[in-house]
Amino acid sequence: MGYKKNYESREDMPDVQINLLQHFAFCPRQWGLMEIEGSWSENAHVVSGNILHKKVDNPFNNESRGDLKISRGLSLHSEKYGLVGIADCVEFEKSDIGIFIPRLKGKYIIRVIEYKNGRPHEAGKINFPDALQVAAQIMCLEEMFGADTDCPLFIEGYVFYNKIKRRVAHKDLAELKLKVVETLALMRHYMSTQTIPEGEKNIRCKACSLVDICLPKIKDKDLFMRIKKRENRN
Repeated sequence: MGYKKNYESREDMPDVQINLLQHFAFCPRQWGLMEIEGSWSENAHVVSGNILHKKVDNPFNNESRGDLKISRGLSLHSEKYGLVGIADCVEFEKSDIGIFIPRLKGKYIIRVIEYKNGRPHEAGKINFPDALQVAAQIMCLEEMFGADTDCPLFIEGYVFYNKIKRRVAHKDLAELKLKVVETLALMRHYMSTQTIPEGEKNIRCKACSLVDICLPKIKDKDLFMRIKKRENRN
């Protein structure tokens, strides 16, 4: 990997917001412009996503339905990996094969559900940036609730895609956990050097709210021609 830094103590290692893993996986340059340069802009995708999360991330909108308990806006953290964040929704379902949770006085299977406004690019498969985010959430929950990491059945992950109105199950957790660790090391490398990753124009740029900051365009054709003529004279 080549980017791991040996921090003298855990306090020296900067925490990373879980949702920023998704931004980095979508486009490292987008993440750098937001996190390092402090750039921000909104488009229709960002606004609709914010509206969806406002409906879901309500910590006072918790429910109990028999053996199922639902917690929204649950704070997550991992001391081991230096992760912090908020889960849109976490379900605790009573089960003999679950994790014993003292506060709930029973064994529960835990499900974390992340809400996204879009749709999966492939049927039945979570988009990679979203999968990375959910994997990081599961890693936090394992540490918080003392789950046996050899038994991933205890904690399940899903993404609810608003465009198709249903959940898609998280798969390949072991591989994605390794990818989370690699991505965190790379993000901290850029953070420590205050370097914004290079960008590459592709189809994802159309959906990015920072496209005009990342790839500025001269929209006035006459102005563009005047600039070109001046350059040629010089």
